[in-house]
Amino acid sequence: MLILTWAVAAWTHVAAAISGGDPVPFSALLFVCVSVFLLARLTASVHWSLVPAVVVAIAAVLTLSTPDIFSPAPLSGPFGYANAKGAFFVQAAIAGLMLASAPGPGPARVLGVTAAVAFGAVPFAAKSLTAAALILFLPGAALAAQVWIGVRVVVLSLAVVFIAALSTTIVLGSTYTGGIRSGLVDRLVDATLTERRAALWHEALVMMGEHPVTGVGLGGFQALSPTAQMDRDARWAHNSFLQHGAETGVLGLLLLGWLFLWGFAGLGVTKTPNVVAVLGAVAAAALGIHASVDYVLHFPAVPITTAALVGTARGSFSRLERLS
Repeated sequence: MLILTWAVAAWTHVAAAISGGDPVPFSALLFVCVSVFLLARLTASVHWSLVPAVVVAIAAVLTLSTPDIFSPAPLSGPFGYANAKGAFFVQAAIAGLMLASAPGPGPARVLGVTAAVAFGAVPFAAKSLTAAALILFLPGAALAAQVWIGVRVVVLSLAVVFIAALSTTIVLGSTYTGGIRSGLVDRLVDATLTERRAALWHEALVMMGEHPVTGVGLGGFQALSPTAQMDRDARWAHNSFLQHGAETGVLGLLLLGWLFLWGFAGLGVTKTPNVVAVLGAVAAAALGIHASVDYVLHFPAVPITTAALVGTARGSFSRLERLS
């Protein structure tokens, strides 16, 4: 993991040195996430519930201290962006589910169920459609499937869903054409993901095609995207992977994608039935899918929380296998 992390950070610095931009914010966030992952993994090897409890506590403080936490306004919430709010509370709800997986009745289970329900309601109230769909379908389907097909297959399936989501955005971006969009796929995209997203993905792919080695430079997307120049909210490509590829080249895109896939691979090696491991994979999949259609990675609280939950999942099954 550390080698891959260093590779992602190193290439970001190389690309910035050649094409311009400041690589420090991305690299700093990357290493904070890795540090949190390692700390959570170590903590979970002692007791897996500690980190999810901290996440639930932080989410509770944000909920109680943010007056517009349930507001559907696009710029509402503690992060100033409703979809980032939705993405964070998806992770908080997953943390609640981790606590709820505690064996037998007890305060942790009651707290976990209450937190999962309360935090899971935030994306629906905020009308963060992607986050709402993720919390509605991913955890329940994954936990149910684990009973029938086991942890490894569930983790693999979640990785495939993430790859499929990212691949779909690449296909939609590469086939995007402006003007009259009367085809069935065009109308479906415009009604769900919005035409602007498809246009942004197309522009990111064009930049990647024209500058495949080191990209257009970090921060270059908003300067070169015609859509971004017309709309301040479109200064991000609404796809963190394609934006990173546009700004650091094809290798930058592949390295970031591989970093996510490493998270799934690490969870898929467990031989012990483990609900927490499944939920860790759900957390990674939720972030990867959401980051494929929005710029949620630009809000540090979201990827850092995900790193904590994935680290908890890794540490929890390591402890179980030592005890078995």
